[in-house]
Amino acid sequence: LQLGADLVWQLPTSDSASRRLWIICLRADGLGGGQPEWLWDIKKEADLRQKQVLFVALGNRGDAELLLRLQQDPQLADCLFMEARWPEACVSSAQVFADAELVISMRYHGLVLGALAGAVVTGFGADPKLAVLLEELGQRVLSVQSPVSQLRQILAELPALTAVLLHRRAWLRQRSQEAVAAAQSWIAGVLRTGA
Repeated sequence: LQLGADLVWQLPTSDSASRRLWIICLRADGLGGGQPEWLWDIKKEADLRQKQVLFVALGNRGDAELLLRLQQDPQLADCLFMEARWPEACVSSAQVFADAELVISMRYHGLVLGALAGAVVTGFGADPKLAVLLEELGQRVLSVQSPVSQLRQILAELPALTAVLLHRRAWLRQRSQEAVAAAQSWIAGVLRTGA
């Protein structure tokens, strides 16, 4: 057995100088049908730091419906909204994520796309693979009990968290590439021997 990593890690990396975006990827089925009020506080924090908030729906139709509800919220009126669909989401979102300084995601691939862009990533949710990925990347799990105060701590550590992320990102990309190479070698061996 060989431990691999998600194939999305093989997309090109990008390290933009712009860093004008905070990207938020929510998961409708993880919010209990509601909208967390702390989103408004995160939006205010972004405004103070002159960052544009972009909500990206990466998941199923429920996420797209949540995106529509967020668009109708007057307190989020000047935010940007984008619905991404697989497999196009990987390539198109990678370009959008390139300008991110920070990604807050309840979706695994939101964290991956953010890390590929060199953005500091954080997230929360019931899916244990989110916490595992954040640990592998040396990033923080966001507490939904006090997300804004914790977010301020993350922003205070931005340079250090970015440095760790870039190192760990390279390691995960390599792990993904090695797993693909091992699978290709095994398949070639099976085809040669007919076993």
